[in-house]
Amino acid sequence: MGHVIGSEKRHRAFFWFALAAILLSCVFLIRFRFKDSEWNRTITSDGSGYYAYLPAFLLFQDEQYRFYLDLKNTYEIGDLSENFLYPHEGRYFNRYFAGTAIAMLPFFGGACLVQSLTGSPMDGHHPVFVVGVHVSGLFYALAGLYALYCLLLRRASPLLALLMVIALFFGTNLWNYAVNQPAYSHVYSFAFIAFFLLALQRFIEHDTTPRLAVVVFCLGMIALIRPSNIIVAGLLPLFFNSLQACGVWLMTQMKSKRIVWMILLLALFPAIQSVLYHAQCGAWWVDGYPYEHFNFLQPHLWEIWFHPRAGMLLYFPVLVLVVWGWWCWLKQNRFAAMYWGFFLIASTWMISSWWAWHYAGTIGMRALTDHLPWLILPATYLVWRSWPRWSKLILLVIAVPSFVQGALVNYQAFTGILPHDHMNWDKYTYLLGETRLSRTGNLDDRWYPSVPISAERTQAFTWSKNPHGNERPLMVDADGCIDSIKWTVPINRRVYVQLTGQVRYASLRNESRYELRFYAKGLEVHRSGIRWTDPSFTSDEWCETKNCFLQDFGEHAVDEVRLFTQLDSRTNAEMRQVKLILVGYK
Repeated sequence: MGHVIGSEKRHRAFFWFALAAILLSCVFLIRFRFKDSEWNRTITSDGSGYYAYLPAFLLFQDEQYRFYLDLKNTYEIGDLSENFLYPHEGRYFNRYFAGTAIAMLPFFGGACLVQSLTGSPMDGHHPVFVVGVHVSGLFYALAGLYALYCLLLRRASPLLALLMVIALFFGTNLWNYAVNQPAYSHVYSFAFIAFFLLALQRFIEHDTTPRLAVVVFCLGMIALIRPSNIIVAGLLPLFFNSLQACGVWLMTQMKSKRIVWMILLLALFPAIQSVLYHAQCGAWWVDGYPYEHFNFLQPHLWEIWFHPRAGMLLYFPVLVLVVWGWWCWLKQNRFAAMYWGFFLIASTWMISSWWAWHYAGTIGMRALTDHLPWLILPATYLVWRSWPRWSKLILLVIAVPSFVQGALVNYQAFTGILPHDHMNWDKYTYLLGETRLSRTGNLDDRWYPSVPISAERTQAFTWSKNPHGNERPLMVDADGCIDSIKWTVPINRRVYVQLTGQVRYASLRNESRYELRFYAKGLEVHRSGIRWTDPSFTSDEWCETKNCFLQDFGEHAVDEVRLFTQLDSRTNAEMRQVKLILVGYK
């Protein structure tokens, strides 16, 4: 009886935490998202691609996503399909996997029910559907945290488990992707990885077919949401005292007759994606990332933790407690701790080998958000009852400011103080601890704060179809290169780039993408994608653009910039008054 009462108290503590998290999240959403009429910022960028399966297949039966051409002006969201559509043999397909949309499905259905009862538009982007996405993100974050809490209770005291859950939600970027950007895949990956770990622990403790089916289902959803996260299957040895014991257990499972059914269940998930591909473009499987890849020989292991653009520990230092916990774990279970360390190196090697190691996001290393359930495990060994008083004081001095820093970064991201991308040390130190929106200016764009740095030199280049004076002719070679600009004096470290001009499209479905590629002594050191878009333009109208960013090249001396166009078979665009301004900084 006492055990039951104690169990109820432990779960009641999580309930009060969840209630507080919901109330605080609702306050932020009402104040900074819906009150300011910025609710249309929720389903954007990558998130629009993950979500698009739902309205396309369930509401419009439009596998080519033409309905976005009608919605782009209705809600001032632009043609969201340009974020995720890729051509294949005359048709288009959504480059993103469908797992996130499947996870959102119950909440999408709830929004559809509300719309049908109120007679409101059933278009997938009405504010009610946006609320559904927010509810979905918060639900999966809390459900994943509850699964993790139950797992942690097997290793740590109820108080430590609860503190870890609180630190994880508010002290890391999990809160950002649960509340601020819930259409992204990260909170759903986080939840299903937590479900997987708990289900695996329960199955190992008590071997039954239903429990094995839950493990396989979670693993299938992990792969369908973000395929590279299937590597978490390699965490199995963590639940054993030796690699040999794990191997014996695994061989026993492989000899079981039910393994065939489990393989068929797991195969169902890639089959779902295959059917969706075929419905969109007629092919059973296509590559949604033909120009993006892993480069395993050039990992950025240091950068994903400590670089100002997206370093996880730099923005969310509360995770440094994992290192301390790992040291304590090593003394208690050497095999498990060593294997966790090996898996950490292997997984971060893979994550940091992506061609864009920063994953185009400043709010910490978002690719690591998915893996927080197993990353936090070593902290469960921070049992400090037998520690001397001075070590407890050191732990608190590290933990409390680190948690505050992470919570502050989440606030900055939500309120727009923190730029979405292209952070560097100047901006990081300038915004450190900043809470006032009035302190952040812009570099011709609201995302970029005014950082006091001195200009070294400025040089502008202009292209035109009918050049006059010093203008360059606007031509594209076979490789897509419009022009190459060589600097007479190398620019070290930082270059502020501004590209302006006008473009005219031949059809509404077209878009024009460009790349600026930077070189040092003939070797490419960086490339930045640029897109010309505007939610109000139509065919045969000139659309103006203005792209600007500040790029840090480290110790590279950039002496050449090339402008490339990424025109494909569906694009027929005309450009004029194109101007590139490059400002070098010391």
